[in-house]
Amino acid sequence: MPDAVGLHGALEAGQITIDHLDNYILAAERDDSPLRDAPPLERALKLALYLDESKIPALAEATRRAGAWVIPTLPLWEVLMGASEPAEVLLERPEVKYVPQQAVQQWANWVRTTQERVDREAARAHIEFRKRMLKALADAGVGILLGSDAPQIFSVPGFSIHREMRAMVEAGLTPYQVLESGTRNVAVYLGTPDEFGTVAPGRRADLILLEANPLEDVGNVARRAGVMVRGRWLPESEIQERLARIAASYTAE
Repeated sequence: MPDAVGLHGALEAGQITIDHLDNYILAAERDDSPLRDAPPLERALKLALYLDESKIPALAEATRRAGAWVIPTLPLWEVLMGASEPAEVLLERPEVKYVPQQAVQQWANWVRTTQERVDREAARAHIEFRKRMLKALADAGVGILLGSDAPQIFSVPGFSIHREMRAMVEAGLTPYQVLESGTRNVAVYLGTPDEFGTVAPGRRADLILLEANPLEDVGNVARRAGVMVRGRWLPESEIQERLARIAASYTAE
């Protein structure tokens, strides 16, 4: 959202979702912040050092009253803010083999350039604020929706969702809350709770069969036996075969 509108302006106007926790950090700026009249780039790089976290509960309550939903995209913003691992570590992620190598190298160059110019302390503070803000929103009863904004810089479709779920648990949400954010909550948000999002007679047959309990460890969502897509069963072996073909197509570039 435009900074001139701001979080409160968007909520008052009836904004339905706040993606990426946009403008929460601006709304939490200290009243005596020395950056209020600073150039935009300086504000973006250092604002996290001048926040009043006592404003968090009121921001969460304002979101709840407005009935807005929130999509956090935590891991993506670690990369965008320059708070992630170095590019050389990100390049070792197994999922990058499913992305054109030219795009992967562009991502790596972007991360190197960003990390050279950011204030690392401010970047980490920004990410920690986002985690605390998400926990406060969930505690206040705000609807949370699962999303990762993929494809994006080192945010590979499918794989990024697993990183997002782990990050949400690290922020203080329970595995149940995280699973709900990607299933039932989505159906409620779209106004179709009787069509999908829960397992019941008459619902759309989009299911994941797992080898271990995700309520014990949300990482178990990645331990698939297979998936049911609109009633068609895809065993994990077929999924891996398809992934192998994708990886091979990019290796041959």
